[in-house]
Amino acid sequence: MSRQWYFFNPVGGGDETDPTQYSLSGSVWNCSCGQDLCAVYVHGGTFPERPLASDISPTSTIFNYIAASRILGGVPYPQSPPDEPFVFMRDLI
Repeated sequence: MSRQWYFFNPVGGGDETDPTQYSLSGSVWNCSCGQDLCAVYVHGGTFPERPLASDISPTSTIFNYIAASRILGGVPYPQSPPDEPFVFMRDLI
């Protein structure tokens, strides 16, 4: 299954490990830098509209990317070419 963009919609607490907190997006979201998760580029789970279902472990690569992005000030991550960023952050208002 190919990767797709998923927008993080923190409803009811905003648990980043909860697949139901993500919405399938047809494109990259307009996310700026910040400390809150905005969007991730991952493989879909059992149902394409719910990512992370097959890789829910907090030690998985995507959660390491989220942590690294926060440490680096909320910039898209990873920053190393030729990889495109898999994590975008934002500040919730």
